[in-house]
Amino acid sequence: SALSEALGTAARTLGAAIERKRMEKNVRDAHQRFLAVMDHLDGFVYVADMQTDEILYANGAMKRKFGEVTGAICWQALHENQTGPCDHCNNDRLVDAQGEPTGLVVSEHYNEMAGGWFEVHDRAIPWVDGRLVRLEVAFDISTRKRAEEHLRESEEKFRTLSEQSLMGILIFQDGRVVFANPRMQELTGYSPEELQLLTTDELLGLL
Repeated sequence: SALSEALGTAARTLGAAIERKRMEKNVRDAHQRFLAVMDHLDGFVYVADMQTDEILYANGAMKRKFGEVTGAICWQALHENQTGPCDHCNNDRLVDAQGEPTGLVVSEHYNEMAGGWFEVHDRAIPWVDGRLVRLEVAFDISTRKRAEEHLRESEEKFRTLSEQSLMGILIFQDGRVVFANPRMQELTGYSPEELQLLTTDELLGLL
């Protein structure tokens, strides 16, 4: 009957509405769990709108370093004297020509406000309202950068001293020459490339 059909339609509509509400609640709950996990990470984590650059979420580490930045524009809140989007912004690398996420993009940047170097992991993800946003996780690599700089400085000092030395200097690795200073080249009459082709025994025969 018409009444039965109407009741059936109403029941199906109500059931669909209940299922939709249940799914929306599941999405919100998953979203809250995600934010809770991010909030306890030591690295800097924030989410920004890819069109407006508005910060939609910042974890505890971000707030402790930069203050309450949620709602601010990322390039204004996280950098000094910035008049527009950062040159190193990865937004254009996070989606393809069809607007689909391309996956993880990793880069390294110096942040003057935080006073350090960071390894930045960017990814486009769907936000709770369905739009794509940029999720950024940044890890402080300042200690590693300083160590790399010290190593470069030490290598440069060694190279300068060895090139000025009156003594012949050779460095071996796995029985082969990997470095010969100019004085050693003079003593042997071989170029660095030629020295690298000789074994240890052959070199000892020259000296």
